[in-house]
Amino acid sequence: MIPLGDSPKKKRVSYITPVLIAGNVLFFLYMLLFFPDVSAFYKVYGLNPAQITSAFQTSSAFQPVYWTFLSSMFSHGGWWHLISNMLFLWIFGDNVEDRMGKFFFLIFYLLAGTGAAIVQILLQPNSNVVMVGASGAISAIMGAYLVLYPRASVMTLVPILLFPVILRIPAVVFMVFWFLSQIINLVMGTSGVGWGAHVGGFIIGLLLGWILIPMNKATSARVIGENHYFR
Repeated sequence: MIPLGDSPKKKRVSYITPVLIAGNVLFFLYMLLFFPDVSAFYKVYGLNPAQITSAFQTSSAFQPVYWTFLSSMFSHGGWWHLISNMLFLWIFGDNVEDRMGKFFFLIFYLLAGTGAAIVQILLQPNSNVVMVGASGAISAIMGAYLVLYPRASVMTLVPILLFPVILRIPAVVFMVFWFLSQIINLVMGTSGVGWGAHVGGFIIGLLLGWILIPMNKATSARVIGENHYFR
């Protein structure tokens, strides 16, 4: 399922979401321009679970490898990886930013992305498969969206019998279906994707979605307006 738009109207202009998207795009272009061998880029900026585990076990001090928690969040494995992540960030991120506020949303994004990566490391502490992508943080945004907009709807492109159909799906159905698909892939051990980071990020988003909402917005965060639109 590919989201094309959602229903809640925003009260404020989003700034952090476009900045995050621009940062991801610029970092991807930096990789293409200056790293003919992209594997060299991933070694520098990707997150290696085994290296993180080793650094944590051998020293209590901050290690340079810990910076890859941040750099890996802005690294991607290809155009489709980048475009799909940015689409989800654009559709859901601006609304979560609107409810949390810009500062809290930025903190939420970085903390949740880091937490999602930690979940993946805990599941595969000795893996040397490098992790890249904003999927963990975006999964957390989806978890927070479910908390903040339980009555929203998502305009979704759904392939039915090989034909693309656009349907208006309740956000609860969209998010739960997406989350269950991540769990199934995690349990089946499907390779090539950090499913643990997706699952962990979503759960973290559910929790932080409540904690990081400014107190003066806590009540309104549970209410969905009657007006809807699809962008």
